[in-house]
Amino acid sequence: MKPRNRIAMAACGLAIVAAIGTYVYWPSGDSKNNYAHSEEKGEVTSMVMPAEEGKCDFLENFKTLDVYGNEVDSSVFSDYKITIVDVWGTYCNPCIKAMPTLQQLFEEYGDRGLNVVGILCDAQNADGSPIPDKILLARDIMDSCGVTFGSILISGNIMQSVMPSISAIPTSFFVDSGGNIVGRMHLGGKPLPEWRGMLDEII
Repeated sequence: MKPRNRIAMAACGLAIVAAIGTYVYWPSGDSKNNYAHSEEKGEVTSMVMPAEEGKCDFLENFKTLDVYGNEVDSSVFSDYKITIVDVWGTYCNPCIKAMPTLQQLFEEYGDRGLNVVGILCDAQNADGSPIPDKILLARDIMDSCGVTFGSILISGNIMQSVMPSISAIPTSFFVDSGGNIVGRMHLGGKPLPEWRGMLDEII
């Protein structure tokens, strides 16, 4: 899939990514969605990104929050043979359309050691702090898509190690139990049979 337009990540509210020249996919047609969300923002405005120590080559050392404010670190991968990491944004219709397929894979292959983790790319300010409206919208999108796997925010280590490799969204890739990338990155959503074929080879 080729991006119709390539725009700086700052256009989706994450100016820190723009500083390193990363671009995102802007879908053709009407990119707006119709997900309504609650106006209760107190629990979101109280979300504070945790401090990190050290650096990482990919996802083997990070500490962040998920969209519900729970602290998540690289141990999120440790109990699984393989994890699909999906980089997505709330404004990106192709990202949202891909979610039910990822959820189905999560359910089908969970007993074989598969996990799925989203990285939400458009829900933070330039200083890394969460944007309440975007966080709430992300929750509602996930709920509407029936998603039960988690989505995390971009920490400093994720910004430095992963985001420079993201040229468009949705982008997905596999990591092992230590957070090391397996294979190559995959741009755009994929049909269920194609995902199954890849997973049957890996797991």
